Amino acid sequence: MGWGRPFAKEGCTERLKQVRESLYICNVDEAPDHFTEDVFNVCTLEVNLSAIRHDLFRNEKSSSGQEYYRVLFDIVMTPTSANILFHLEFNGASYGSVQVKY
Repeated sequence: MGWGRPFAKEGCTERLKQVRESLYICNVDEAPDHFTEDVFNVCTLEVNLSAIRHDLFRNEKSSSGQEYYRVLFDIVMTPTSANILFHLEFNGASYGSVQVKY
């Protein structure tokens, strides 16, 4: 699944040191398009993306003219018999993981 996150260019390296993505799960057959009582936070994935060269990010500009980077990445889920492993991938490289037991 592809994800994207904007980061203002000013101070970007510092903010990339601790990127957090909350991951949610829903136990109903058809996932809702908004939060309901069936949706809950399963974990928060924290990663450090500051080592990635900024020229690999997409340069974008807001409607007010502020330049920022759009960082596109994937969250990969690997289910096993007793837990689920989530990790963040940028250009095919893993930059952090979290394991959830169930």
